[in-house]
Amino acid sequence: MSALRRTPFDIPFLLLLLMARISIWPAYDTTGAWHKFWLLAAAVAVFYVVVWWQRSHVNSAVSAEQVAWLLLLFAAGLSVYFLITTDWSLSPLAQVGERLGLPYVAAESVHPNVVAGVLATVLPFAGAVIYARRRTPLLQSIAVALMIILVIGLVVSFSRAAWLALVVVVLLWLCWRFFGRIMPTHNRRRFAFTITVSILVLALCAVFLTTPGSAIGMLRTILADQGRFDLYSDSFMLLLDYPILGAGLGSFMMNHATYAYLTHVGFSTHAHNLVLDLSIEMGIAGVLVMGWIIIRQFAIAIRFTRHQTVPPWLGAATLSTAIIILHGMLDDPLYSSRAVILLFVPTALTVPYARPVAHSLTKRLVPVMVAALVIMLIVMWRPIVSTGLSNWGALVQSRQELTRYHWPQWALQDQLRRELDLATPVYYYQQALHFSSTNISANRRLGQIELSNGDFDQALAHLETAYKSAPWDNSIRQMLGEVYIVTGDTRRGTVLWTDVDNTHGQLDARAYWYRWLKDAERQQLIRFALGQIGTAIVPDPNSPIPPVSN
Repeated sequence: MSALRRTPFDIPFLLLLLMARISIWPAYDTTGAWHKFWLLAAAVAVFYVVVWWQRSHVNSAVSAEQVAWLLLLFAAGLSVYFLITTDWSLSPLAQVGERLGLPYVAAESVHPNVVAGVLATVLPFAGAVIYARRRTPLLQSIAVALMIILVIGLVVSFSRAAWLALVVVVLLWLCWRFFGRIMPTHNRRRFAFTITVSILVLALCAVFLTTPGSAIGMLRTILADQGRFDLYSDSFMLLLDYPILGAGLGSFMMNHATYAYLTHVGFSTHAHNLVLDLSIEMGIAGVLVMGWIIIRQFAIAIRFTRHQTVPPWLGAATLSTAIIILHGMLDDPLYSSRAVILLFVPTALTVPYARPVAHSLTKRLVPVMVAALVIMLIVMWRPIVSTGLSNWGALVQSRQELTRYHWPQWALQDQLRRELDLATPVYYYQQALHFSSTNISANRRLGQIELSNGDFDQALAHLETAYKSAPWDNSIRQMLGEVYIVTGDTRRGTVLWTDVDNTHGQLDARAYWYRWLKDAERQQLIRFALGQIGTAIVPDPNSPIPPVSN
């Protein structure tokens, strides 16, 4: 029965599954939401299977090593599969396949970012196996060979975010080891490590902000080259739309396309950021629960090291989770894919090292957290109520629109919006503004609905209010610029449109919209504005929107 006793993670995992189940309702694609739910449930199930496997053995280190070997073999197999199913002629490393002499197998390929995420997560366990088998040369040699396969796969995945996360975590680990050798006590070691890391982080931030041409500029390059700055900005606006209840599991793509990127088809399946993906799908509570799991895991590791040497499996699990977190800040390869089933394996391997003090800490923190929550509700009740109302309105609107919208039945969402009765979400947005007139989400969503319906005066008022609070937002600038242009103020409109993202013809589509409305005057105003900012409407045979004829 000892294998079935509770773990320190039971409550947060229960809450995570409960929120995931609730998040199926708002999803516009219920089938996809259920698929994501069962993947999360499988990830939690894998956690408990690993915990049970460790508790069913007298020596938990032996069972932990067995799990590590399984991870290593799986990751090596994934690396080999990735290498032989990749068309290297399309890769940034086009000559790798030729030099390695790899055969090309025409099979379903795995995205390089997912491969990199799995390999980077497993690499600490490869190091732990090599260390644990230092007295068994044959097994150690096998582990080294498998580790080399992992490294090759990680390098040729060309995932710079995974490389960066792995390098940073290894440097932090070396720093921790260094202070462990020179500091006589655990408390001094932890203090010195915390101060050093804090200083380094502040210094790196300063270098990153002031010298983009330096080596630290690699991070800026990663984000800029792949459009991550714009994606994160758009995703943050979606978070403001759904901060409490979330938009639903697997609901990022068309929510992003319709309400943030303002295009008629989806291009990005997730936000490429673990925090944003969790908060958009399940609300901020999802991030808090995930943070609870991570903090508790790190707390177990830190407390264990106070009086004992860190076992290789506990160290590997801690490093692996750190890699998942750091990689998740620049990409989201595990949570956003089928690889999510491996997400909590490192957490499971820390359970044998848990001490009862972890529970007492929680008991001390709960009253503090409840008191802080009550104070926040008292002080900020009006903005909180406004946010809840706009969140509910956004959920109702997205369910009404995205469950019905299908291209090419409707070339643009504006056409569907004119056919639907959106009185209910409009009511909730208006009530939200009653409690907080500066609610960005309510003003932006109302402005979008009014723009689609041709209520330009109302749209202008709401979008100008939203712009005052978020002048950096691409969607607000695009819609407000359009209102200015079609009401005759082309100068102000073109100024806003100058730096609006038109990568997928978002601005060109507005000319098509007014052509569809048979509004030649406003169509011509849009054309004039596009000419002013140097954006030509070029017929594209691959464009899903019919090109505007000249």
